[in-house]
Amino acid sequence: MLYLLPRVNFQSAGMKWAQNEGSLRPVVITGVITILAASVTSALFMYSPNATLENLLFQATLPGLDEELFMCGLLLLLLHQAFGKGLRIWGAETGWGLWLVVVVFGLLHGVSADSPEVQINVGAIVSTGFVGFILTWMRERTGSLLVPVLFHNLFNVAQAFV
Repeated sequence: MLYLLPRVNFQSAGMKWAQNEGSLRPVVITGVITILAASVTSALFMYSPNATLENLLFQATLPGLDEELFMCGLLLLLLHQAFGKGLRIWGAETGWGLWLVVVVFGLLHGVSADSPEVQINVGAIVSTGFVGFILTWMRERTGSLLVPVLFHNLFNVAQAFV
């Protein structure tokens, strides 16, 4: 889609190695705190480990890559183009796009349709929405998808053990 849509390119979608100056330290600290807090919470309230080799390899690669490329790359860019920016959160220039991505991210992880009924898991919506906020903020703060993809995968691997 990055090739087909007007005013959309790889760089503007965050597909670059370079990070915004001074962004790595606060982003890494926030990411580590988020992973630790979520792991403790999961261990206390939702114990269901799945540390098989197959699951670990999957969690270490694909979810962060495909979800962040779409959510924090393409979707966030298109929402910013539609609604603009103008909001500063913890040093990141952002806008309504961040909040819409967070809502979509939470809903995609907490709503499922097993015909004929729809199941809504409010806990999953809230918890993944929070993680989605952190990942989207990381993308905005660094200007790149590299750190959010890595932290998404680290987060998923950590959750496989608790």
